[in-house]
Amino acid sequence: MATFTCSCGTLMTECPFWLQVRDGMHDAGHPDFELANFDLGFDHRRSRTLNRMRVGSLRWSALEIMRDAAFRLWPGDEAAMRAIGQRNRQFASTVTTIDGGRTFVDASKERLRARFLRRYVDPGVKVIHLVRDVRGVVASARGHSSHAASSVEGLARGWAKTNDAIARVSGAWGPNLYLRVGYEELCRDPTAVLAGMYAFCGVAPLKAPPPLNELHLLGNRVRMASLDEIRLDERWKTALTPDEQAAVLELAAPTRRRLAARPPG
Repeated sequence: MATFTCSCGTLMTECPFWLQVRDGMHDAGHPDFELANFDLGFDHRRSRTLNRMRVGSLRWSALEIMRDAAFRLWPGDEAAMRAIGQRNRQFASTVTTIDGGRTFVDASKERLRARFLRRYVDPGVKVIHLVRDVRGVVASARGHSSHAASSVEGLARGWAKTNDAIARVSGAWGPNLYLRVGYEELCRDPTAVLAGMYAFCGVAPLKAPPPLNELHLLGNRVRMASLDEIRLDERWKTALTPDEQAAVLELAAPTRRRLAARPPG
């Protein structure tokens, strides 16, 4: 945190926007809220095994319903999940109040996060399911230090499990609450695809996005870049060998067929 910079160009610990968020959360009854860790995840357990048991995908909705019912009997578990939901609700309320908005978009990466947001925050939560070509995801993941040693097969299986879980859980909510968007389509025709996403969210479309330095973005180094267009990234065509591309497609084939068989919302 001593060196982490907000996209506005100031240190996050000195950024007026994030200081307002922190103070707003403290005033709302969350004195433990820290800019270094918002602590909004439902996967809050220290034990990785227990986390997987509680919030991981079991691949069948019936099993997950049974799992949730069993964990409600676990002392303190339901109260903890409700507390996380309330913290998420307050965070969204704090940000939108400061920013003057009414719609909050959560881009967190928990596989079944939408399911828990719907249960513990708002039953009207909507899901935009962004699906990228598995080869692009695998090539991108291998460029990160946390996945550098991972096999392309393992990364492809992760892509399949994640997209299967999202489509199975959220896709069942119907077209008013679930929209699937192709990454490649978004990059090729951002104006049209974004218009559909804005309409789905019930907000007016932006004529042009504001410069990044006028926003308060977190995340990777792209937040500090000067971007004037959306460009399709297909570096996987050279980053993966033909054999690796073939192996990835074969492993992801069942999921790709299931997604193709179920049209976007």
